[in-house]
Amino acid sequence: MTRGINKKGDTLFPMMPYHGLSRMAKEDVEAVIAYIRKLKPIENNIPARQLFVPAAVFGPLPDNDYKQNTLPDSSDRVKYGEYLVSIAHCTDCHTPLTKEQLPEMSKYCQEANI
Repeated sequence: MTRGINKKGDTLFPMMPYHGLSRMAKEDVEAVIAYIRKLKPIENNIPARQLFVPAAVFGPLPDNDYKQNTLPDSSDRVKYGEYLVSIAHCTDCHTPLTKEQLPEMSKYCQEANI
């Protein structure tokens, strides 16, 4: 979830925002995992993965250890908001793009008032 690698060692297509999830505080990662483990499994057949997208297109996989991440104080609204926006990748859809289809960094996070 935080490294972009599944249990078999395969890289995950970045529809799961592991770059942001890698910055989650340890207690948040553990809470998400605990919640998921409480869900009843759904029995279904999952077809074999057929991705032909080179992983290099999406940049390096996160190399930090989420266990070292700390949760910002929720009373600091700016820092806590920045934390939530970064782990959820809100800016991927809510930051305007340049002509080259790159995030307009001068407006990065302004849409979220951060």
